[in-house]
Amino acid sequence: MKNIYKTLLFLPFILLSAFLHCITNNQQLETYNASLISISLTIATFSISFSFLQYQFSPYKALLKATSKRQLTYSFLTILIALAPLLSLFIGKEYVPTVSLYTIPILAYMLIFLLIISNEESNPKYFLGRMLKNSAISTFIKQYDKRAKEHISHLKKLEFSKVDETPMHDFGESKYQTISVKNNPFDFITEVIEISIKNTDTNIFEQILDSFLNLINTTVNHELTDKSDFKFKIHKLVNNSFEKVAVIISEQPNSKNQQNTFLEKVGIFLKEKALNNEQTKEVYLNMIGSLTNFAKKILEKDNSDGALFVVSLNRQLAQKGIYEPPKDEENRFFELHLPTFPAQIKIVGQKAVELKNSDFLYRCLEELGYLGCSAIKSNHYHVGIECLQSLVQLGREARANNVKCFWRHCMLETVDHAEERIWWMLSWVTHLDEKSQEQWVDTFQTAYSRLRGYKREVQIASKDGKKVFSFKDTEEPHKESFSKENYYRTVDYSDFKEIKEFKLY
Repeated sequence: MKNIYKTLLFLPFILLSAFLHCITNNQQLETYNASLISISLTIATFSISFSFLQYQFSPYKALLKATSKRQLTYSFLTILIALAPLLSLFIGKEYVPTVSLYTIPILAYMLIFLLIISNEESNPKYFLGRMLKNSAISTFIKQYDKRAKEHISHLKKLEFSKVDETPMHDFGESKYQTISVKNNPFDFITEVIEISIKNTDTNIFEQILDSFLNLINTTVNHELTDKSDFKFKIHKLVNNSFEKVAVIISEQPNSKNQQNTFLEKVGIFLKEKALNNEQTKEVYLNMIGSLTNFAKKILEKDNSDGALFVVSLNRQLAQKGIYEPPKDEENRFFELHLPTFPAQIKIVGQKAVELKNSDFLYRCLEELGYLGCSAIKSNHYHVGIECLQSLVQLGREARANNVKCFWRHCMLETVDHAEERIWWMLSWVTHLDEKSQEQWVDTFQTAYSRLRGYKREVQIASKDGKKVFSFKDTEEPHKESFSKENYYRTVDYSDFKEIKEFKLY
């Protein structure tokens, strides 16, 4: 479309040249040959100078690693056109006016054309448009695969440890994260986002974010990424890039609007993945992890709305998985990975405890309570356990850090609010079958005892034909013992300064 526009813009200048040629007498213009030659050269000089000046005024000039080949090509063409009247002297001076009548309007067009070219070449959207073509992405992925294989092959020569003398979680070949590939669209997007924030360029910022998420989607789902070993490399590339973008946006001063825009677009992106039960894929779970770190950082900078969005997003993604699990019953990884979302809520809540932000902590407890109720209603063991674990841990840490309830009309402590939400979850247990009720009651009994520090027994009784819960609290400290090989430890939960977290079953 742009090329058609440029062509149509050229037509009036050609028509002008033809019109001038028809109405003028070349013999009368021969006396102005020197002026006609100088006019052509002057227009060409100013055209090229103004076009290069455009780069200096562009806020995105830092993206230009070298002079555009397209800009140089058309600049040389402009000079050749400007030299046409001068070169016509070698044929005959009577040809100078005729040639000039055509070159001067064309050079006037080139003045506009070069400005358009320089504007495009200094516009990140133009660059990105070329980088995000399917052919360009395919080329990039192939180059990345080739460089990764070369890099790992070289690193294997530098692995000096024997197999049986290497730690299980050794860094090893994961050094391929430092691979450098020419025209890497992920690196380019990172640069553009940083510059757009500094220049408060909201329009470019939003468009680049959309392009970034489209790039992630295209790269992750590309047919070349399907190979299992290469998929891991691509996922690392995507996650490292996303984490870098998140850090840049979170650390820029006075960027609350950009932070919220970023969260909104990423939230929609991940929710769309959840429509196909893809929210627990490794690449998207890692993005959620980066969002959690993002929420912790912006919570420090008083952007509690943005942080709460992340907490709510985790709840919704988990609930979507509970309501509509994959139809493939053998897909056990989906169910096992779903507790990641309440665990992320807990992590953000722990940051609120650290900041003594009881208002935000209350929101985290509330999100966990609602999600926990959804899990109990559907008898979803893994999510339900993680919600209980998170409520207990946040309550214990809030008490240990002396975090009081934010509401001046409330006499409860923050730990009491955590216990309230555990009760919300417990109240739905009676809707389950007998066997499930027994299993859940044992778990809730442990959760209550850990949170309170002293043993609490929970029982289900019948009253007036309805099932009700009865509690028996004792003054006996709740202790749990753990052993591993020759190591043994007992945790006394009545010591409120003890906040070590152990897996709840």
